[in-house]
Amino acid sequence: MGRSFDQSKTPYYDAVLNYINKGRTAFHMPGHARGRIAPQEMIELLGEKIYQADLTEVEGLDYLHKPEGVVKEAQELAADAFGADHSFFLVNGSTVGVVAMILAAVKPGEKLIVQRNSHRSVIAGLTLGNVEPVFIQTRFHPEMGMMTGITPEDLKECIEKNPDVVAVLMTSPNYFGMAENTQELIRIARENNLTVLVDESHGVHIHFHPQLPTSAVDLGADMVTQSVHKTLPSLTQTSILHLNGDRIPRRRVQTLLAYLQTSSPSYLFMASLDVVRKQMALQGKELIDKAIQTADDARVEIKKLRHIYSFRDEVIGNYGICDFDPTKLTICVKNTGYTGFELEKLLNQDFNIEIELADLSNILCFITAGNTQNDIAHLMEALSYYDQHIIPVQSRDITKLPRIPNLILTPTETFALEPVLMDFEVADGQIAFEVIAPYPPGIPYTCPGEIITQEVIDLVTELRSIGSVVQGVSIDNKVKVVKY
Repeated sequence: MGRSFDQSKTPYYDAVLNYINKGRTAFHMPGHARGRIAPQEMIELLGEKIYQADLTEVEGLDYLHKPEGVVKEAQELAADAFGADHSFFLVNGSTVGVVAMILAAVKPGEKLIVQRNSHRSVIAGLTLGNVEPVFIQTRFHPEMGMMTGITPEDLKECIEKNPDVVAVLMTSPNYFGMAENTQELIRIARENNLTVLVDESHGVHIHFHPQLPTSAVDLGADMVTQSVHKTLPSLTQTSILHLNGDRIPRRRVQTLLAYLQTSSPSYLFMASLDVVRKQMALQGKELIDKAIQTADDARVEIKKLRHIYSFRDEVIGNYGICDFDPTKLTICVKNTGYTGFELEKLLNQDFNIEIELADLSNILCFITAGNTQNDIAHLMEALSYYDQHIIPVQSRDITKLPRIPNLILTPTETFALEPVLMDFEVADGQIAFEVIAPYPPGIPYTCPGEIITQEVIDLVTELRSIGSVVQGVSIDNKVKVVKY
């Protein structure tokens, strides 16, 4: 039998609290001296106690990069709570987790399968690791105007065409809560002896509720990165990296994280991770029950509107969508005449509402147990107003997805060269130096080392004309290309 864990314990949080209570005279970092000389503006914003807990490597608090005491115990509790063999606290966000996964699993010069709707941090991992990407085009939902996921057939075809790949990196669930058939994708990868990496940044909560998609951790993926701060009540910048099996040595992961993360980790962040782990282990299902019910209540009200709608399980089964997280409330507004970008600004200005994300056709609201019926009533007041005040315009529905351009240079080779600026509209045939991607959600149309195509130029120009922000193209329509 395995070791038994008491999930009611918070070893790291307790150690921080116990140390504060000792009241020791301090002659060490950080420079605010337990808040004594903290700027008054920050005291008024945060209070004094936060500075008392903002500690460094003092007696009894262990060290993130060589955990032997309370950090080790807290991470072991996290692994047990999330169903992993080993878990590592991340204080630099999921970006560092994604980079660490790539560097741990793929050697320089080797090939990694990457689905196209991956986070921009993947480019950083590819560049730092001198890894050659093999991109899979993500399926596209034309009615909703968004990328969804890849299918088992997509992965099989990619492996057949690229038998020398060593690993696959998947992203599921996506920003909008759509999940791929992760179980079958992992099975196919295993049949071909591939290491499986999963960016599950938007799914840290799914392990704790049976109505949500199955976590890749539970399905045995080799490494999984999760953003704890995105959907759980942890401090911004806190994430977690899980390791299963023995394909990737634990020592290698620990060493890489010591290289990649700050040598002065935030003890506030680690305490936050420790306490939120306890909260989810003991109350996770209850909290997610509330979030699902709140989101579903909103959908019931949205269905009463004429021009605005919100989907749920009806999206399952098409465009690579195998499951869905109902706590992600996507609201399609394309029939109102407004773009999602325009409606986001109006919600800010007219109703003092802040949403998570907007794209051409949709706005996205994250729903947690912290949202109340009053929140939903306020949202519905706003949506009802715009549903009754639609604007007659010609269709601005852009449901095109550009083909993946040819990769001429790897991201590492590209980074080693000098960029030059040129007008974007005449960049057809040039090699991109940076990612070109509508943001949000930041899914690349062109990656570093790929050819800029006229198809991408035309689509980006059209998107910018209706308010989309595009990374990699400046306000004056300049783009960085490789000098060669």
